[in-house]
Amino acid sequence: MKVSSALFHRLLLLVPLLVSSCIREELPLVTRDNDDFDIPEPSVYEEGDYIWPDGAYMMSVYPWKKVLDPAWWLRSMWLLGPEEAENVNALDEVPDSTWFTNRHGVRRMSLPKLLRGPGNEPPDGLWTVIKGKRFGLNPGFLAKDEPGRLLFVKFDPPDYPGMGTNGDVIVSKFLHAAGYNVPEYYRVAITPDSLRLSPDAQISGTFNVKRPMTREDLDKILDNAPKDASGHILANVSVGIEGSVKGPFEFYGLRHDDPNDTVLHEDRRELRGLGVFMAWFNNTDQRRGNTLDTYVERDGRRFLKHYIIDFSGSFGSLNNQPKELRSGHEYTVDPEMILRSWLSVGLWIKPWELESGPTLASVGYFESDAFDPTTWRSIYPNAAFEKITDRDGFWAAKIITAFDDEDIGSLVATGYYPDSRVEEYVVSHLLYRRDIIADCYFDHRRINPLDVFSVERSPGGRELSFIDLAVDRGYVEPDLSRYVYRVNDGEEASTSEWSVPLPEITTLTCVAIRTDRRDKSRGAEMRVWIAPSESGGAVVRIER
Repeated sequence: MKVSSALFHRLLLLVPLLVSSCIREELPLVTRDNDDFDIPEPSVYEEGDYIWPDGAYMMSVYPWKKVLDPAWWLRSMWLLGPEEAENVNALDEVPDSTWFTNRHGVRRMSLPKLLRGPGNEPPDGLWTVIKGKRFGLNPGFLAKDEPGRLLFVKFDPPDYPGMGTNGDVIVSKFLHAAGYNVPEYYRVAITPDSLRLSPDAQISGTFNVKRPMTREDLDKILDNAPKDASGHILANVSVGIEGSVKGPFEFYGLRHDDPNDTVLHEDRRELRGLGVFMAWFNNTDQRRGNTLDTYVERDGRRFLKHYIIDFSGSFGSLNNQPKELRSGHEYTVDPEMILRSWLSVGLWIKPWELESGPTLASVGYFESDAFDPTTWRSIYPNAAFEKITDRDGFWAAKIITAFDDEDIGSLVATGYYPDSRVEEYVVSHLLYRRDIIADCYFDHRRINPLDVFSVERSPGGRELSFIDLAVDRGYVEPDLSRYVYRVNDGEEASTSEWSVPLPEITTLTCVAIRTDRRDKSRGAEMRVWIAPSESGGAVVRIER
């Protein structure tokens, strides 16, 4: 019965997409996706922890699956329209769910809340080490603090202090404010005296065989860790998240032991739009292994909650070394780029090959001149990122541009930058990349950048008010725009105001509107549907 209820709710999401003439009154707006029904405990997805099989599949099998799909060819040749996200409501927004909670993009958060992120209790006091990790990209250990919280502690390479830590600490705060579920990350300075070894602590030795961990093992891990000017060890600490860990989630398909999971992951807008966020931060390591499902309990119901984790591959960091010039521009194995180079007999110069910049110890290689959010690429293909449409990109750009200059500067300041000039460098590139994203997805020829529609009283009766995001957020001068509209099948008219006069709303009414700029460029049209209501009319549907 619970599964049927979940499926019924999916049908409710599709109600606004039915024949418009059937709508005669205000429809309930879905602001919460009821994907938190009580479910049996899922099994642990252990395969998700294996990095290489995931990369091999996405770089070999997945591209061939696309090539063998007729719909992919038709869309590539513009003979078939884009496949839009499925989990949007009547106003083309993403409802709150176990995947995403609308925050800063809908209601501005105060600066203290932005800086706090998903938590505000950095671990302190005496830590008990329970497991060690001497090898891998980022050596570290597992510990518990005095309140009993699980701590995942790792260290940057000694030559690049802060390079990976900054991604975790800074990007997690941005993504939490956007609406994603992320762990708590902290930059902490510790001393060996603040660590004690559990009698049951273990570490993987030769041939990955576990053995008891000794103080000498711990000292070797700490010896290779970076230190600040006072000699304290700089640690990147992630606090364990709530619930029972059930492994990562895929960026395609469904999790079949989760009855609440009824939308293909590649068709979830928050996962498609995540690609724009990752492009902004240049986090090229966003893959299956950096996600996590946990089985949580709320009000007597148990269900899966979905997290994005580990952002140490952001900015100019390649986890344990600076990024290469091609990072963010090519996949690790990129058949398209290889073919283009081969066909040009090596004469084709890739745009990023003309760019260069400093490789900074606490940043790595991070540039913006060759940045294009529509062509940005992670280490290998991501099914959700590849299916992004203009509507998905517009949704992400709305949230990204909600972070103003002060927000971005303050969040970057929570990282570790011994030199203030380096901090300013990161801020300047995030601002520049934010504005490139806005120029791309607020382009009125691509998609109409009008938003926040409502029916308001006016001296003449009622009007449809809105906001031109491109103008409101400073990307277009106010006097360069006109809004061309028609109500139902009426005559076309235009205005320079952010409002359109409405007739008396006695039946479902459609307002078609486009944005034209004074450079004589004609914008894409969108439709806003208004239904009768006690207040004189209510926006019930938006078609971009």
